[in-house]
Amino acid sequence: MHQNIACQPPLNRRRRRRRRRRRRRHRNSLEITFPEAERSALVNMGRHFGDLAKVRHVITYSLSPFEQRAFPNYFSKGLPNVWRRFTGSFFKVAPPMVLMYLTYTWGNSVHEKSKKKNLDDYAKDE
Repeated sequence: MHQNIACQPPLNRRRRRRRRRRRRRHRNSLEITFPEAERSALVNMGRHFGDLAKVRHVITYSLSPFEQRAFPNYFSKGLPNVWRRFTGSFFKVAPPMVLMYLTYTWGNSVHEKSKKKNLDDYAKDE
């Protein structure tokens, strides 16, 4: 149960040794440091656009262009679906838009009328 502590050098001595080793390594090599933004740009340089980042745990599936159909069921299912969606939302969207248009045109006409002078007010001046 008794551990032999004398086998390992003290912690600060180990740290000093590691620092010396690091200094020796760096003395012999030319080290260039870059800011983080430039470092990421340099790391990604020369890669294709799709390979810029590693994405893990994501499964993607694809189908060959020769096995795909460009417009499957376009006329039989697509156009009826567009009509169904249009009629379903038209009566929710159209009334407020018509009301806002009528309010806008009424406001513009009142504004134009208020800019004009009333000629009856100036008839006595002449």
